[in-house]
Amino acid sequence: MEEIKIQKKWNWSATLAVVIMHVASVYAIAYGVMNGFSSDSWMFFGIFIVATVVGVSIGYHRFVTHGSFECIWPLKLLFLICAGFAMQGSAISWASNHRTHHLYADREGDLHSPSKEGFWHAHIEWFMVKYTKPDQKTMCPDLLRDKFIVLQKYWVPLPGIAGFVIPFVFFGLEGMLLVGVLRLLFASHAIFAINSVCHKWGERPYATKDVSTNNIILGWLIPSGEPFHNNHHADPKCAYMGWHWYQPDMGKWILQLLSLVRIWNIKLVWNIRKPRLDRIDMLHNRRINDEASLS
Repeated sequence: MEEIKIQKKWNWSATLAVVIMHVASVYAIAYGVMNGFSSDSWMFFGIFIVATVVGVSIGYHRFVTHGSFECIWPLKLLFLICAGFAMQGSAISWASNHRTHHLYADREGDLHSPSKEGFWHAHIEWFMVKYTKPDQKTMCPDLLRDKFIVLQKYWVPLPGIAGFVIPFVFFGLEGMLLVGVLRLLFASHAIFAINSVCHKWGERPYATKDVSTNNIILGWLIPSGEPFHNNHHADPKCAYMGWHWYQPDMGKWILQLLSLVRIWNIKLVWNIRKPRLDRIDMLHNRRINDEASLS
């Protein structure tokens, strides 16, 4: 695989999009302070932000990137649509970047490691600069054989646009500002924080080869399950990220609920990979002992 090279040269189209999002958010906050937002707009905001974060967490991350479960095609389509609300590119592009992250986690070649490039770069700058794109044929041969996912790159902009148009149709300017602009701002930074905060601060119950952490504060502020990132790096293919009762994981709860549903005796979700804590603890303890014997 070609070495990943990060250039500190701005990708001006991505940078412009980030700048517009933040400038528009300042206006949206000012509008909200002066005029307020209706309760119906707040309800739509809640629905859309959950759909956005869950779409990325369950759809792009657990399903497409790691194959942590299987599902019927209408549900697959729904996850891809919801992930599209985040405006983070196609499923294959996202998965290619994330698989590269796991391959080189916190080492040379990681696209967004705070230990290598700094907190700011890991949080958002990597999204705004030029870098050598991972080879999708090398990183995602399985996804390239899935025509359903391959075709998504042609229509992925539509959900992103719909995330602004739908609230505007229902609530006018205030809907577009709250449900469109501010929802995208908060969802984006919630997702970006996993790359930055959860590779810098928190607990490391499992001795992974990177510096991923479980950040309990972020985990309760963003109950998607993603902030329990050390759990994820200990077992990337596991569909659950919150492994204990005190680790909220909305993605896990949704998958558990969907696994119970049958439509005309057809399962919606199956082959959910669950954590094998006994095996993970064994590997953790073995690595700790190996490191101790070498020191």
